[in-house]
Amino acid sequence: MNPLRGGIKLEGKKGATLLPWTIARPAPPRRVRLPLGGESPLVKAGDLVKVGERITAGLHASISGKVSEAAGFIEIISDGRDEILSEIGRERPGWESLPPAEMEKILLASGLSFKISQAASIDTVLINGCESEPYLTSDHALMMSHPLEILRGGEILRRAFGAKELIVALEDNKEEVAELLKSKVFFHSETKVRIETLPTRYPQGADTVLIETLLKRYVRPGQSPFTVGVAVASVTETFAAYEAVVLQKPFYERAVTIGGECTVQPKNVWVRVGTPVEEAVKYARGFLRKPAKVILGGPMTGTEIENLDTPILKNTPAVLGLPPEVLNGDTVEPCIHCGLCVESCPAEISPALISLAVEKDRFDLAAEYGAEFCIGCGNCAYVCPSKRPMVQLIEEAESHGRAPTGAPHIRSGDSVPQRMWTTVLALLPVCLAVLSSLRFSTLRILAVSTAAAVLTELGVRKILKLPVSIHNGSAVITGILLGLMLPADLASWAVALASFFSIFFGKEISSGLGQNPFNPALAGLVILYLGILGGESASPGSLVWSDTSPMALLAGGVILIWAKLIPWEIPFLYLGTLFLLQGLVERTASLAMAQDFFLSGPLLLAGFFLVTDPMTTPVSKMGMRWFAVGSGALTFFFGREVPVGPALTLALLSMNALTPRLDVWFRPRPALTRQKSNHH
Repeated sequence: MNPLRGGIKLEGKKGATLLPWTIARPAPPRRVRLPLGGESPLVKAGDLVKVGERITAGLHASISGKVSEAAGFIEIISDGRDEILSEIGRERPGWESLPPAEMEKILLASGLSFKISQAASIDTVLINGCESEPYLTSDHALMMSHPLEILRGGEILRRAFGAKELIVALEDNKEEVAELLKSKVFFHSETKVRIETLPTRYPQGADTVLIETLLKRYVRPGQSPFTVGVAVASVTETFAAYEAVVLQKPFYERAVTIGGECTVQPKNVWVRVGTPVEEAVKYARGFLRKPAKVILGGPMTGTEIENLDTPILKNTPAVLGLPPEVLNGDTVEPCIHCGLCVESCPAEISPALISLAVEKDRFDLAAEYGAEFCIGCGNCAYVCPSKRPMVQLIEEAESHGRAPTGAPHIRSGDSVPQRMWTTVLALLPVCLAVLSSLRFSTLRILAVSTAAAVLTELGVRKILKLPVSIHNGSAVITGILLGLMLPADLASWAVALASFFSIFFGKEISSGLGQNPFNPALAGLVILYLGILGGESASPGSLVWSDTSPMALLAGGVILIWAKLIPWEIPFLYLGTLFLLQGLVERTASLAMAQDFFLSGPLLLAGFFLVTDPMTTPVSKMGMRWFAVGSGALTFFFGREVPVGPALTLALLSMNALTPRLDVWFRPRPALTRQKSNHH
């Protein structure tokens, strides 16, 4: 079994519709609207129909009554009798011995789209019971209510496809379902049924992810699971297959989760296909308040609707009414290269690089970076603190035929300002250490540098009529970091000018946060090292960084690691590389020297706050690691010629310049492309 790569933990929010886990069966709707989907109607306006009567090749009347419209949609007005075709519900004689070809005919005639004859060689039928999106529990409730029917439906599909194996895949938040199904497996003693329980992690329930996890097979972009010998069916489809073959019942109703925080009484309900959303919501006593969004499906991949007259379809697992506080806002900020999208991507691509390429109309690069491998799970957009429309940007590069949904509709609570101000908090122990030691000259430097940075950013953005961005705290970080790197005797005007240079030339001239190729604080030191300000304090030999408290910097580093803003290994790789090279080249490695390295204020400041700066370092973990190693190596070699301050600055700016190449060299590659390159 292959563990799910990437993925995220989502709050389930499933309890409201699982207590009880039964599925309510309300009265049929007063009318239904069934989209033709390009099929020719078999009825016309004025015809009378019964429940289950075929109205197109793949659609059946879900209520009895009169057809009022048959163009684009087939609309049926209920007669209130809910009259069902006489054969529905009666067990089909000899269903156990039906040949596969006959089963396919029955399934297709019942409105199920299993193209069995198009499957060349299927060895495994996989029942997908993971249901990994929040709120969704209709499959869960269906398995609890009808476990034996689900297993029999799976066996019907296994036989229809001629497969050797039947697998039911669940997440481990459905332990009671797993135990219930296992207790029923003895009814299927004639076949091999595996009940597989997987860690609860989104998007474990994506078909291609399941196939890779359970069978170590990879479905190529745009291709069907049939190509790797697997037929995948949802729990709803499996139950419908049982009803079609055994009970002669077409697929005209399904279990639907009516939920979300705006819903009065969330529950799972049997809903007739074609029921308007507005009427379906009434089964759960309507909405408590007007939702910010009404979603058909899950919050990660579902479709937002504006018109509540939209019908429930066969593939609609849920209707969700979500309030604005759940959506976590839509304020879009620039990409800060944090790499969260790369870590969470189950397809092993770099959503950051692809989306940035699309924004620059570099669709060739987007294709090179693997846009076609996107499975549309929405993880990248969910975790993005900048709230960028990652899914839509990647779909623009390679849509896979998916219709735009605006998904995901929920976002993590993370944000750019939150991350920046947490970094400021991590710098606070250093500032307090300076204050407690009464180093007023350093305090002056910090105050002037920070104030100048904030005022420069505010002024530049006002003059250029750009959105004011000082709320995100990035200018404060630049000011503090620059202040900690300046000599304590530098004149205030020189500090202010260096801070201005940091913000204007280091960030704003590159279009602002996230667009800057070089760390702004380090860029601000350049004018000092070049002697632009003149004076003894500006000479490179005198620019030794302020003596900052190692313990305070360690405390700040712990805050950054605890808040998951930086990977713990990056500062250790940086410092470890320095120490290793010192030992190998100078042959002076010792415990005392290790203490000097790992408790050096300038090196700790660089390791925790500069080498880990997301805006100017690679987005992938591997790229970040090599950035840290390269920074450590360059710091060592430059440090043999110049003092520590210039050595650190030159080393990190050099690695900043290499970041775009590191991003490309160490970008993640999908398993399929790795296999191909290994094969060749």
